[in-house]
Amino acid sequence: MKRITAIALLEEALRNLDARKGDWPIRLIDNLYVFGSVARGASEPHDIDIIIEHDVPHEWAVEAENLRTAGRNPDVRFREPIFGRRRSFQVLCNSRQEKFQAVLLWKRGDSLETALGRLHEIPEDPSAGRAPREAMIPAFDGLDRWISLSDRKNIAAAVSTGAIQVDRLLLADGAVADRKIETYLLGRWKPTSPLYRAACAVASYWQTHGVDFWATHLHGEDTRDWQTPHFASFNLRYTRAVPVCLTEHGGVEWLEVVHPTPRGPLNCLRIKPGDREKLVQSEWKF
Repeated sequence: MKRITAIALLEEALRNLDARKGDWPIRLIDNLYVFGSVARGASEPHDIDIIIEHDVPHEWAVEAENLRTAGRNPDVRFREPIFGRRRSFQVLCNSRQEKFQAVLLWKRGDSLETALGRLHEIPEDPSAGRAPREAMIPAFDGLDRWISLSDRKNIAAAVSTGAIQVDRLLLADGAVADRKIETYLLGRWKPTSPLYRAACAVASYWQTHGVDFWATHLHGEDTRDWQTPHFASFNLRYTRAVPVCLTEHGGVEWLEVVHPTPRGPLNCLRIKPGDREKLVQSEWKF
């Protein structure tokens, strides 16, 4: 997009924030930053990258967990009132992965005029382009916007040492033929939830590949047995457990549905152990 368009969209977003700053949960926001190509002054930014920093009181923590359980991203409660559903905005909440190059636009207590002034103080730089993404491997292509920098670094570093192998799958939608499995999944998620759709696709994949569903670990829970060599999770919520699961629990593979959606493609990273000793010794941070 042209820079003039990006600036106009940001002006509208700041006006929305100013108008709704007393609403729940918008009133929890402490700071709003822009980073990426817009912050660097690019004449034709690819998109508009935003960081929102907000307080996390108990009331919000409970609401956010309820939304996640229902298969919804709680960040949408901050994003949509300010940015609508425009795909031009890529919004991160309480993320520090790009903070070092971010420009503060608004902080709690600022007037609209102050925020707009900061926006227009960012100089245009025709030589600035889109910054290359850090810690990329082929499996991340097209998915990196949903994979945090820390996760990319962990996975890419482990791939480079041979500790793990990673490839990309596109999971197919599949009906769950087993009534007991279907009942189990419906006990965890509503049928309209993107997580239910992802879980059905994972269960179908396991069934096709001869995996006993009841000897698996699905999104933070053992389905039945404690010995679970097959693992799956969604939205990279449990990736901190990958080294332990693939080294101490006889782990065979980890399926990570990167961005479950109601209708879009179910892109999945398939992580398999390589050199388990190197995986144990890896500096896997979270």
